[in-house]
Amino acid sequence: FFNMAKTLQNNIKGHVILGINADPEYLKIPKIIQSLYRQYPNINLEIVTSSTGEITQGIETGKMDCGFAFGSHNNHQLKSVFLDRVDLVIAVPVQFKEQCRHATLEDIAELPWIVPTNLCPFLNLVQSYLKTRGIDLPNKVFANDDITKYAYINQGIAISVLEMNEAKNLAKNNKVFLWKNPDNKNKFETSLSVIYSNHQSDDLLINTVTSCIKDAWNKNT
Repeated sequence: FFNMAKTLQNNIKGHVILGINADPEYLKIPKIIQSLYRQYPNINLEIVTSSTGEITQGIETGKMDCGFAFGSHNNHQLKSVFLDRVDLVIAVPVQFKEQCRHATLEDIAELPWIVPTNLCPFLNLVQSYLKTRGIDLPNKVFANDDITKYAYINQGIAISVLEMNEAKNLAKNNKVFLWKNPDNKNKFETSLSVIYSNHQSDDLLINTVTSCIKDAWNKNT
């Protein structure tokens, strides 16, 4: 039985392009790679660093096979498997620390904010909340890719909305401080999922890779 199972595993082969939208360690990529190498040595995994919007488009057009995505979507072309809740935080450059120590959300909305030109579920969530309170972001600094975005963060140019662990690492390096709402009323969070095309929902290769991803996140039942 063991030899039969091993033969079946070895027969699963192919090349899979996986889009990632955050730090590989946070996404458990090392654990996923080790699992695939150990169980399915004939699967080649190509990892492409991207963003949620680009990963979604990449899967739709066939440029990627599967990937990680933040936020919810209503795209009927894609299958989405929930992995985890994601805490978000407003990361403020240290140059604004003193003036923002007791600032309200209305106050910090007046400062420069990084606005990605591609789909950004993190910022969209915060902007939707601001809109319900009649608050706009008048001072926008646009970034058309993640390299530019993180250059702005490292240079202390503008505020950004980040995943909590990522923001904490930047705070440790004294790049940002994590803004806390004085009234402690609003907490921002979203979701992390692995997505792939509905057309490939029965594909053994894709199912094998996504199963390893779910195992790494303890989501297989």
